[in-house]
Amino acid sequence: MAYTINLTSGNLLTTIADGTVNSTSTPLTLVGKNYAGYGAFLNTDLVHLLENFNNDTAPTTPLEGQLWWDSSGLGGNLKVRTGTNWRTLGSITANTAQPTAPVVGNAWWDTAEQQLKVYNGTSWVLIGPAFTSNVGQSGFIVGTIVDSDTNNHVAVNVYVQDTLISILSKDSEYTPQSVISGFTTIKPGYNLSTVGNIKFVGAATDADALGSVAAANYARTDEETVFNEIVRISSPNGIKIGSSNNFIINQTGTLTTLYNNILNANTAIVANVGGTPLTAISINGQTGATTITNLSTSGAFITSGFIQTTQGDNATSNSSGALRVLGGIGLTGNLFTSNSIQANGNITVLGRIVSTGNISTDGFLFVTGSQQATGNLNGAVRITGGMSVQGNIFCATNVHAAFLKGAAIQALYGDLAERFQADSYYDPGTVLTIGGPAEVTIENQELSDSVFGVVSTHAGYLMNGAAGSDETHPQVAISGRVPVKVIGKINKGDRLVSAGNGLARAAKKDEISAFNVIGRALESKDTNEIGTVLSIVKFNG
Repeated sequence: MAYTINLTSGNLLTTIADGTVNSTSTPLTLVGKNYAGYGAFLNTDLVHLLENFNNDTAPTTPLEGQLWWDSSGLGGNLKVRTGTNWRTLGSITANTAQPTAPVVGNAWWDTAEQQLKVYNGTSWVLIGPAFTSNVGQSGFIVGTIVDSDTNNHVAVNVYVQDTLISILSKDSEYTPQSVISGFTTIKPGYNLSTVGNIKFVGAATDADALGSVAAANYARTDEETVFNEIVRISSPNGIKIGSSNNFIINQTGTLTTLYNNILNANTAIVANVGGTPLTAISINGQTGATTITNLSTSGAFITSGFIQTTQGDNATSNSSGALRVLGGIGLTGNLFTSNSIQANGNITVLGRIVSTGNISTDGFLFVTGSQQATGNLNGAVRITGGMSVQGNIFCATNVHAAFLKGAAIQALYGDLAERFQADSYYDPGTVLTIGGPAEVTIENQELSDSVFGVVSTHAGYLMNGAAGSDETHPQVAISGRVPVKVIGKINKGDRLVSAGNGLARAAKKDEISAFNVIGRALESKDTNEIGTVLSIVKFNG
């Protein structure tokens, strides 16, 4: 006779035939009449009921009202079947991920953010705290501060990422009993921490003091103010006078500038000489020419324009100090100085130059007479007369003279180079050969006997220097010390031969000939990649 199984409501659940079992209608195994071994199923069902189907996955074919211990997550949760969902009972869900199939009122402790949240039917609403675990304590925290007299004071503390930045208090000023970093005393109102350069940012309607100085002691901008102490302006923008910044005093680095900002306007420096105004210095606003009433100096004389005179010998150089001109010097007479001469422009003297110090110019030095200096000579030189220098000659550009006499000529760099027209731009160190549509081109052949030279980085002596630029006419080192682009490992002393693609490599003993050796390496290279090594190169003809 089959067993009929009804639900508590009286509705039929299933019918179990004699000698059979049913494990599909519920999570339990239902046993029919006269089934052999029914005891094992009954005992298993009792254990499942006792442990509330303890598992990390939900029971299959559950009945409404059934209990299930969900062992997934932190600590597990007891759930009940409601309709088609499982609802957590008796505890708050604690997990890093939000619970699935929540119902209104479910609570969830987010273990990742360390926050309590409640489900409102559509989303999880944050209960608190307002800050997540990864940002630290942040926000308004109400607490009690004990002062040095053991009195309690309610205060609102404002934290940002575990750092206390401000305290709100309504009580009279007091000193905390325990040290609070950034708050020596607590005053009524909004107290900002003195640690970490925390400031109030925004507009304010009024203030009793600024920087602990009474507001009445600050200067006003709408009326004349008398200063009883030193006025110091730290800004390099300095002082600006006039509605359109007509006169400006500023400083850039160590340079202080007085600037008349009115277009083409003259500028004058006036002295009170015996009660009479005297224009000591006048600057023409259209030409920039400077007129000096009297000039007397025992130090350096500096000008950004030209010094020009027709008054004869010693006209502008009656100075026991240095003569430094940021522009140029033009004289129809002779130039004498007991110190140095320096100019950023050209120096033109129709007479002689005699200097017991250095003569330096960034432009050309044109002298129709002879030149004599006991110090150094720097810059470009063009002399129609003779030149005698007891010191050194340092020339940034060219030297043109009737004769150049000295004990030795010395260059900063170590190769002899000449400019040749190339069919393309080539980097310093590139191995070149004669050929191509221009004069020289890149050497692409390995073990070439036709290597002509190497593109120089800085030539110690450059021939044909005015032929063009480095882009069109590279400096080709044909002898001397120069970096060479190489590939492969190089040992100091190795003989270098062409490797193709404008590169060189170390030569094997059986590869060396009188024509294919470019030069010898002066340093080693330990890698196989392309690089440069300083080498002595030579032209093999």
